[in-house]
Amino acid sequence: MPESKKINSYYEENEYVRASTYSRCTDVAAAFNGTDCKNNNWMYLNDIWWTMSTYSSSYSSNVWGVYSDGYLFYNLATSTDSVRPVVTLSPDVKITSGDGSSSSPYELSL
Repeated sequence: MPESKKINSYYEENEYVRASTYSRCTDVAAAFNGTDCKNNNWMYLNDIWWTMSTYSSSYSSNVWGVYSDGYLFYNLATSTDSVRPVVTLSPDVKITSGDGSSSSPYELSL
């Protein structure tokens, strides 16, 4: 499993950025301004999709999206792009069994 990153501000709260282990993908500004966060990122799909993260607390109707090339964008969430919901677990949660497949889902414990 990839190591988790420390989140320092609201602007960095983005599940796509956190999923990348690429050293230059440190926050949404890096992903939005040209750093390619698709490197070593299990969430990269080569498709356009919405994240669960709003652009900012002031613009809650704008959400972050990911272009098929792996770069972030933000816009009103009014199109029919895909959504990839993600749950972030505490570091205390451990996988006790399973491989993540439908026939053997992960079982978690604290």
